[in-house]
Amino acid sequence: MKKLLILVFLFSAAGVSRAHELAIIYPANSPLDSKSAFVAVASSAGATLTAQEALLIGATCYGGLLGQDLKFGNLLWVDVQKNSALFSMGSIVQDPVLQEAHKKKVIRVGEVGDRALLPSVSSPNSPGMPLSSSEPFLIKLNESLIGSDPITLTHHGEQSVVKLQVMRSAPTAVWRISIEITSQPDLRFWKKGKEKTLIDVPQKKFTYDHQAMFSTLGYGASFTIPIEVYFIKQEAYKWTIKIKSKDGSVEKKVSVVFK
Repeated sequence: MKKLLILVFLFSAAGVSRAHELAIIYPANSPLDSKSAFVAVASSAGATLTAQEALLIGATCYGGLLGQDLKFGNLLWVDVQKNSALFSMGSIVQDPVLQEAHKKKVIRVGEVGDRALLPSVSSPNSPGMPLSSSEPFLIKLNESLIGSDPITLTHHGEQSVVKLQVMRSAPTAVWRISIEITSQPDLRFWKKGKEKTLIDVPQKKFTYDHQAMFSTLGYGASFTIPIEVYFIKQEAYKWTIKIKSKDGSVEKKVSVVFK
């Protein structure tokens, strides 16, 4: 408890008012993952984080004040220019497993000052890589945010299955997104679940068009595509991934290492 008070004092010294409290915010898709949790400044209005952190968390989350129950949360607003976002906390989560995990996380924050939860850290999925709000999309491979570092993927023989996640990081929403992936040296790509025929087989260039059906892809929203990869004959490859829309495009080159 003494160390928890010291931690709170450190936040106060950094400009956090004593009238505010601290909360831990977890993405709804991985609430038990300590590396995806963030400490927020909480007030009667809600929990405040940076716009970059909000992008990683998404529109829904779990959150709880230090020493209080875990609750369901929602993104209220995000201001890219001011690099600020506000989350609201709603009803209490009834899952005892999640509640216990939250209590353990609070203890870790208090006893060891878990640095993975300190504000203003880089993305936990890509240490040292600053997120840029000028990029219209962010791209993940198997939960790893594409940056300057190589991404390691698993494979079985000459095959692998990779989850490609595309996240909208611009304030305007889009309906349609086109994806293109190529590799050097060549690999063969195929969307998992799509039926193969004698002439419709894995290709050197993976192409896919994502069409939003009921709502646009807005800031912080994402979608995931499972992709089968064939003819893996060495360890290191260089992939080029292109994401295009009517409101912004991005091209990323990433070193992929199969282990």
